Amino acid sequence: MPKCAAQPQPAHFTPTSLAWRNIGKCDPLNGRTGRRLGASCIPLFLLLICSCSPTLHPAITASVNSVNQMTINGTGFTKTVSPSLCAHLAMISPQSYSIGDANCSAGTFTTDWTPNYVPGCQPSGTQSAVVSAIDLATSDPAFASTAIQWGSNCAIVGTCGKIGQKVCPSPSYACYVDGGVDPATGTCVVCGNEGQPVCSNSPACAPGLNQNLSGSATVCTATCGGYNQSPCITNGTQPGVLVYTCYNTTLAYGDCVCVPNTQSNACQVESSGNSGVCQTFAVSPSGCKP
Repeated sequence: MPKCAAQPQPAHFTPTSLAWRNIGKCDPLNGRTGRRLGASCIPLFLLLICSCSPTLHPAITASVNSVNQMTINGTGFTKTVSPSLCAHLAMISPQSYSIGDANCSAGTFTTDWTPNYVPGCQPSGTQSAVVSAIDLATSDPAFASTAIQWGSNCAIVGTCGKIGQKVCPSPSYACYVDGGVDPATGTCVVCGNEGQPVCSNSPACAPGLNQNLSGSATVCTATCGGYNQSPCITNGTQPGVLVYTCYNTTLAYGDCVCVPNTQSNACQVESSGNSGVCQTFAVSPSGCKP
């Protein structure tokens, strides 16, 4: 009989990763070693999962219709007297995502799930997908492969874009739920205050703070862009182009200092250099007056 034991979680799975939840891992020398689903291979740690019950033989199938709705059918799960939750469903690839618990009757279930994509996702084809069902009573696993719509900048809602989560694939919607991008970790963090990353949503910075480059990151600060301060510097629309901006003031022509709005020779200046030195030219239509 297979011997079940709790095992350490893989490094890339968090304690709350429901794709791992309730999975009991058996001694691979005394039980099944996993399954190959067509051309799709189950990750190594899942290949080591085997049945922990000598009587249950759970199995699932998965199919996706023309509107990208996935139907998961399960058989052989723990039987209950009345319909109740019996298995946890998850997508393993192309992205780890908890689908939820299935309601069984006599050890069988049918569950429909439609992926909800994050903003910026542009489905352009199909991507192979692997789903799992873990018996909640015995931890017996079952797997199935299918294909879902997928493409550039795609991710499932709930997997990215929120403080504490990784950034979403599209730069325009990196932290679309809340927070700002921490370029060092690729995660969404608290934003908008002094020295913190700019927020993905408006307002980018707290009142009185302006956007400014700090190394390769754009942060919020009160140290630039105001009266008698140096202009704030941000990246321009072209690579290597810097934009010098004064807020609620104007930039004096050639002086690289923010002055009152009453000054006539004021502008927003772009420079093709990356030294942060103001240039004596500007980009139309907001060019400096000679």
